Amino acid sequence: MNRIGNGNRLAGHGLRHEGRYWTGFRYVSGGMAPGVCECGTKSDPLPSAAARQRWHREHKNKIRKEQP
Repeated sequence: MNRIGNGNRLAGHGLRHEGRYWTGFRYVSGGMAPGVCECGTKSDPLPSAAARQRWHREHKNKIRKEQP
């Protein structure tokens, strides 16, 4: 599935490193870490990149609803 150009982008609200986190050596997708949005918002620690991506989708939906 090609996700490029799916219209889901929101300026200033990208999920850093696609939900992966830096261990000091490399980016990994598993393990407890917060999701970090480009706007500076952080989630509570979540167990996987997929969970951080779900959090980010919900974060962007909330922002869209708040926009005029």
